[in-house]
Amino acid sequence: MIVNYTHTEKLLIEAMEGMEIVDAHEHLPPEHVRTSSRVDVLTLFSHYTYTDLITAGMKPDDYQRVIDPEGTLDKRWELFKPHFENIRYGSYARPALIAAKEFYGFDDINQNNYKEISERMQAQIHRVSTTEF
Repeated sequence: MIVNYTHTEKLLIEAMEGMEIVDAHEHLPPEHVRTSSRVDVLTLFSHYTYTDLITAGMKPDDYQRVIDPEGTLDKRWELFKPHFENIRYGSYARPALIAAKEFYGFDDINQNNYKEISERMQAQIHRVSTTEF
């Protein structure tokens, strides 16, 4: 099969040939949605951990309450906390723990720091949404 690439396509292919991995799989909302959303530590558990949390005993209605940023963080944390202990070592919880460490400076997510992580997340969103590129 003969393919006639544009100049830009050729440059991209050459650049990618030098990369070990190209991973374009993501589930991020558009930037304007992401930066205008209310986030907190429980946002980190609003995607893949759903099935783990349900399997660990969380009721689906409680999961919806946990990920709803309009509810009070303390009440949502209390619903989440016992189930988190059952999923924390699974592969789907790992990205949240990595984010807590790499982006917000915490080695764990727990009763003692969930509020501070949430505050740092809000501050980060505010910084991003007020920065002009």
